[in-house]
Amino acid sequence: MHKIMRLKTFLVALGLFALALAPAAHALDEALKVINARPADLAPIGVDVDGSGVKAGVLELRNVAPHVNLPSITTLPSPAWTHAHPTQVAGCIASNHSTYRGVAPGVGLYSFAMDAYWPTYGDNDVVIGGDWMAANGVKIINNSWGYFPNYFAPDGQSRPSKYFDWLGNQKDIIVVSSAGNEGDSGYYTVRSPGDSYNGLTVGATDPVNVHNQVAYFSSKGPTWDDRIKPDIVAPGAGIITTKLNDEFTSGLYGSVAGTSFSAPITAGVAAILTEYGAANSHSTDHKVIKSVMLNSASKDGGEKPGEIQVRRYDGNLWQSYDPGVEPLDDNMGAGQVNALAAFVQYQGGEALPGIQNATEISIDPVGWDREQVTAARAVRYNINQQLQGGSKLTATLVWDRIMERQSTGGPSYADDFNVLRFADLDLYLMDSSGYLIGTDSLGRVSWSQSIIDNVEHIYFDLPYDDFYSLLVRNWSDFSEEFALAVWGHPVIVVPLPSTLMLLAPSLGILMFIGRRRRA
Repeated sequence: MHKIMRLKTFLVALGLFALALAPAAHALDEALKVINARPADLAPIGVDVDGSGVKAGVLELRNVAPHVNLPSITTLPSPAWTHAHPTQVAGCIASNHSTYRGVAPGVGLYSFAMDAYWPTYGDNDVVIGGDWMAANGVKIINNSWGYFPNYFAPDGQSRPSKYFDWLGNQKDIIVVSSAGNEGDSGYYTVRSPGDSYNGLTVGATDPVNVHNQVAYFSSKGPTWDDRIKPDIVAPGAGIITTKLNDEFTSGLYGSVAGTSFSAPITAGVAAILTEYGAANSHSTDHKVIKSVMLNSASKDGGEKPGEIQVRRYDGNLWQSYDPGVEPLDDNMGAGQVNALAAFVQYQGGEALPGIQNATEISIDPVGWDREQVTAARAVRYNINQQLQGGSKLTATLVWDRIMERQSTGGPSYADDFNVLRFADLDLYLMDSSGYLIGTDSLGRVSWSQSIIDNVEHIYFDLPYDDFYSLLVRNWSDFSEEFALAVWGHPVIVVPLPSTLMLLAPSLGILMFIGRRRRA
């Protein structure tokens, strides 16, 4: 009876983000096709990944159930309490079924049941589970749940939200959280811990028109303290994934909907990016992975490999509500996950010279960097090729809310987590004359100057061919480490007439040889 009452108390505070919807069932493979996360989608660019060597954790009320199409699961010695929800979530990450394949079936899967192990509940169990996963080398933690606002306000100040920021900042863990399923109830619906600063908060698109529109149920931003969440969206309806063997319906797979499932799909993409980065000497810092995923996301369509057009729930294209002040769209964040474009973004490697307080750096049109900007100074990134007027430039700047852990003198799971510092960084796009470009025809601007977010994002239609640059400006009185990703389109070089004249004799010889061979 005590355990039952305890579970009821916890469930009042914590909701699992699954919906009892009955949309037309789509195989998980179809959702992965939309975001180009299947092996066949990545093969043309020489990428063969399945998450091998990467550890991913599912942190929920109960454990993932053993399943014939899931890898072996590491748990703490405990009652074998399992549940349908974490099992469904795990399938989106790691199912190895030929049709209902997860994004990263090769990961090492860790499961922690917050309500099963300890004589505590609520935020203490969150810390216990996160600490256990961090101690075991888990790189990615998925959270498909959230607290109701009357338990923890979604303002970035709850203990779980600060703890997840600490896991990112101090343990370099990529924390992925569901945005929630209350988008049809108005604004201010993203729940804690989806309001954390340093992780990835994920909304959902639905299967109508091939997951190209934010789902009605997907929670929208801003948070209660006016930051923009979610960070990104992914398919989250009509997903066929693993389920418990003893559920009432037959079979090992079933259709689900909710941001509970867009989050682990996103976590799976983070896992395969991490595997690739570790194998190719790329930084796998959580800020780098986050900047790469946000910068490569699908928005208007056609700008990046595999990009589809994604619309807000109201049918409009990506747009910041307050351009230049709010960095992301309050429905879809940076857009929809696009694994193919993320790998193209990531493959270029880190811009030189690396973290050494540089003030001027050359970067490729499609590139990224991990760097540090000193107090009250700026770092300038010169894009080393001329970019094409009329094309869109995307740039994303990410940094951490810096956290500290303080002992309360009791057990470690009761420790406090406090904000040590929070930098104010801005991002500016400039042409070769050094001036800001202004506003494009869609009302998007060439700068991002939020004073409360730790993401700055530019999505801008370039007015003319030019050599452009990006400026990262630090307004704080301390240095700050950041990650930057940029995607631009170089001018297509057409050979000059004189060059063609020089090539003409050679072309004539080749044509003559070809005629003789055919004869």
